[in-house]
Amino acid sequence: MMRLIAAVAVLGTVGTVPAAAQAQWDESRLESGTVEFRLRNDDGAAIVLGCRVNGVYTGFEFPEPLEDTERATLRGIPGGRQNVAVVRVNERAFRVTGRGIDETLRLLRTSSRLNVRLAGESADFEVFGSQSTVLGCLARQEALPPGL
Repeated sequence: MMRLIAAVAVLGTVGTVPAAAQAQWDESRLESGTVEFRLRNDDGAAIVLGCRVNGVYTGFEFPEPLEDTERATLRGIPGGRQNVAVVRVNERAFRVTGRGIDETLRLLRTSSRLNVRLAGESADFEVFGSQSTVLGCLARQEALPPGL
């Protein structure tokens, strides 16, 4: 009987660990109706996820000005490596373009960690648990009435 009680206590503890480590996205509502989420790391870099009624955008911000570039490399753990096209938003931020948006969203949904290499800089993010934020963003479009 004592062995059964000990096993239940261990299993109960393990089941609660992942919830405490989920990514914490900051949410802001813009005047345009866009809902923007930012996931910051300890170094001041951020992943940006924008949810508009007519589309989704993703991008990356760094605390220091960045060199010009047209590509970023994303490595999801697990999830593999993807090169994505980017365009400059300002001196510290780039937005992902084209099919890279889908790849970025896939890595955010399926990875525990994400490394971003862009313009000679690198940033690591703990993205575990981001699936609900990404799916909620995509559902915003699907919930629109027909014709909008």
